[in-house]
Amino acid sequence: MPGFYHRSVTTLDVGSPSSSSSDERWESFKILFHGFADLPSAVGEYTLSPGFTCNGHKWCLQIYPGGERESAGFVSVFLVGQAATTATYEVGLQDKSQRVQYNRAATGINFDSNRTSLGWPKYGERSNILNNHLDDDGTLAVLVSIKRDADPPFVPSNPMSGMITGMFLDEETADVCFQVSNGDVREDVGDEEASLPVTFHAHRLILKACAPMLASLFGSDDENEKIARVSITDINPTIFHHILHYVYGGSVPDGEMNAHAKDFISAADKYSIVNLKLQAEAAYVKSTEITIGNAIDILLYADSLNCAFLKEA
Repeated sequence: MPGFYHRSVTTLDVGSPSSSSSDERWESFKILFHGFADLPSAVGEYTLSPGFTCNGHKWCLQIYPGGERESAGFVSVFLVGQAATTATYEVGLQDKSQRVQYNRAATGINFDSNRTSLGWPKYGERSNILNNHLDDDGTLAVLVSIKRDADPPFVPSNPMSGMITGMFLDEETADVCFQVSNGDVREDVGDEEASLPVTFHAHRLILKACAPMLASLFGSDDENEKIARVSITDINPTIFHHILHYVYGGSVPDGEMNAHAKDFISAADKYSIVNLKLQAEAAYVKSTEITIGNAIDILLYADSLNCAFLKEA
């Protein structure tokens, strides 16, 4: 049986690690400049490494084999950031014995639109690097280490939005009730057909805050009746279901919105649910091909319901 020290070991923390161990987390990258001696070495000429990512930002290494500007005889090395951020980093070279030499460190350096590359114009003498830091194939190995940002503490999101959405159609806590039918839902009753309204329970307070026009249908609070009721006979119950769900913080599925955009526009306009109306207008524009044949009808429709977004299309 293999000895304990030959096994793979996973470390599990009990309690929180000390700041010295949790804060000193680094991500390192080895960049190989093959044929370094043959890279352009005139003063001011540079070579860029492939990009790499750390802390959600992209970086690359900029190296001047013959020095940058007034640094003739030296190798200049700069870390290039592609976004505004602050970084603590180190750059070192591996010598022929795989030891890290020329280790340079920079702490809390700000990268922004005015300073995208920061480093050392006189990082190391070119002759010394050529003689002591290239491997047998002439490759220069540069190690870049960037201190990783500490993980932010877990902060739970505000649950209120989800709680309100969870009250959608909650009959137990509801104090108002919509009975919706437009004649599309029917049941055979002997020789006659009777329209079956679909019941939607809701909360007066939420309606007042999010859809005042719907709330106004119930008038003032009725203390004599526990559940206030109102009938709506000009909206398809399925459409009304989506509208009421939207009022409670939900969303309309794209397929439903695209298929019934005009129904949503009309209903949202009638009950002044502005954001839903704009969303429905956008869906209508996206799902409808406007041609010479239908342009006038669409313009008249948009004008009748004051659809500014649709008019602009």
